[in-house]
Amino acid sequence: MTYHRAENYGSVLQAYALSTTIKKLGHDPEIIDYHSEAQDKMFQLYNGSHSLGGTLRNLLAFVYQKKLKAKKESFSSFLKNRVQLSRDDYNDRSDLSVLNSEYDFFICGSDQVWNTACTDYTDAYLLDFAEKKQCCMSFAASIGVSRIKPEEEEKFKTSISGFKYISVRERTAKECLERILERKVDVVPDPVVLLSKEEWDDLAADNRFSDYILCYFIGDAPRMREFAKRMHKLSGLPLVFTNFSLRDTATAGYKAYDTGPQEFISLIKNAKYICTDSFHAVLFSLIYHKNFWVFTKLNKGSSRSRIDDIAFRVSLTDRVLNTDKELPDDPLCDIDYTGVDPIVEEYAGYGYSRLKENTTPIDNDS
Repeated sequence: MTYHRAENYGSVLQAYALSTTIKKLGHDPEIIDYHSEAQDKMFQLYNGSHSLGGTLRNLLAFVYQKKLKAKKESFSSFLKNRVQLSRDDYNDRSDLSVLNSEYDFFICGSDQVWNTACTDYTDAYLLDFAEKKQCCMSFAASIGVSRIKPEEEEKFKTSISGFKYISVRERTAKECLERILERKVDVVPDPVVLLSKEEWDDLAADNRFSDYILCYFIGDAPRMREFAKRMHKLSGLPLVFTNFSLRDTATAGYKAYDTGPQEFISLIKNAKYICTDSFHAVLFSLIYHKNFWVFTKLNKGSSRSRIDDIAFRVSLTDRVLNTDKELPDDPLCDIDYTGVDPIVEEYAGYGYSRLKENTTPIDNDS
């Protein structure tokens, strides 16, 4: 149970990575094809806003509609052909109870499935429909923020305290949940690092570009876009944008708004430099030894905790930029990956072993 229907590269690729790893362990996993009405609305081509900004966005979406529709088709095709989805799809939480008779074991995660502030969050991601909590676990689930609201603590305690195994993606989530649940919570890596570079190579689409700076901007972190333009000026390399945004349409560069999940892997793999505010772009940069810079917003726990956590773990905190830091004099400097690889490999190995240990089938009749 995860955010596999979000038209977001990290969401879809972590879902693929976790299901693929579970299959490698000898199981027969399916992703429950649950997507709420709120999630469906989030990724509509045109929004229903009548504000000036909303109207302008819709006009530009019309201009780029061919590429944007191609992106939607790529995401849909990827899910259809690359992962095993449940036979039925579900929009209503109340319909999920029937799954208790269909599956032996439930896993929720990874991604921000426990971030109750997400527009598309529902309690289904706490597996509240599962009757046998000892047949449930979480893997690298994220609460997105540094703390759970006091009024939501009891809900978490009731829903997940009986899980066979609980693991999260960030240390802040571990500390928060251990206090609420009064039991051990593990920290494991995001599933994308469980697959090797060679496995991602096999999935990557053919390369469309060469010698470029990849700009994967999810939000509007301060100074991020100006920094990318500075990299362009110093290197002479073109900018390639993947996410449709009003902020980037007037900036010179290629608008790769038709990028699907497999094309995204290729764009990371073949980029000379990467400028981003995406956690998953950082993970793929580590896998492919890319020179990346990642921007965060101060006091915005939804992105900072997970980015700061992985950067600290691999000793690359200097590649994380925000309004508290001076921008580097040389934005084209290289990353020395000599000491990074062993850390990532050890962390991935730990996650794999914990997943293997805790997915031992449990007899539903027990």
